[in-house]
Amino acid sequence: MGGKKGVKSGGGNKEKKEKKLKALEAKKKKQEAKAAKKGKKKAQQEFGEEDDLEAILKEIQEQDAAIVAVTVDTLESPPSCRNYCSISPIDGADEVLIFGGEYFDGDTSVCYNDVYRYNYVKDEWKSV
Repeated sequence: MGGKKGVKSGGGNKEKKEKKLKALEAKKKKQEAKAAKKGKKKAQQEFGEEDDLEAILKEIQEQDAAIVAVTVDTLESPPSCRNYCSISPIDGADEVLIFGGEYFDGDTSVCYNDVYRYNYVKDEWKSV
């Protein structure tokens, strides 16, 4: 009767728990990476590629620059006749600015929305 009973050491259970815990951690990391990738893809679909945004911004800036750019052309002859225009002298220059005005021929009225520079010393007209 001196037989020994089998004693379980419990070491196997500890190893199984550690292995299971590592597997759960790896699974959680994988899910987080997948969610981040999915969120990034969704943002790209909503807002487009980052490169596309840069191209769009550049195009808008170029269009704005074209709108704001001031071009001055020398005219061969004076602008058309008009009444009620605004005339302002330019300080320090022998020029005046002429804006807008109206022309009425007895039948039709034409309103102008243009700007001219007139150099009265050189008798030179420029369209701005």
